Amino acid sequence: MSNQQVKVLLSSLERNEIVAMLPELAGSMKLDSKNGSVNSLSIEQAESILLAIRSYKRRNRFVVIRCLERVSQLISNAVDDIQGIGSIPISDRVYQFKITLLGFKPIIWKRIQVKSCTLDKLHEHIQTAMEWTNSHLHRFEINGERYGGLMRTYAPR
Repeated sequence: MSNQQVKVLLSSLERNEIVAMLPELAGSMKLDSKNGSVNSLSIEQAESILLAIRSYKRRNRFVVIRCLERVSQLISNAVDDIQGIGSIPISDRVYQFKITLLGFKPIIWKRIQVKSCTLDKLHEHIQTAMEWTNSHLHRFEINGERYGGLMRTYAPR
């Protein structure tokens, strides 16, 4: 049994929905607080809530309860923070990328591993891995937002 605690900020509505599904958690939910409050849950309680939300959503396919989806995301993030990648300091994390050039047969690709860095630095890592000389167009797209230059830069003659 783990004694780690997950801390999650829940609204009054979210706490009441959890207790409606799992009455045994009433003592952990700070029901007397009207506004949002931070609730400390054991890993077992957090997993029970996630399981109940998944089960509830399966039984009620056409009913979308936003607060339960938010609770599920908050708890999953909190658990990840203490057990998953969140437990590794950002400075120690290593990210792995597979870079594939489109439009080439056979496929040309490289795999790189980098520590947390800016997009500018990531671009430098890609340039080095592909043995390029910073003469290729590039752009990063994150959640529909585009970053980086698409203009070719030429050295003056």
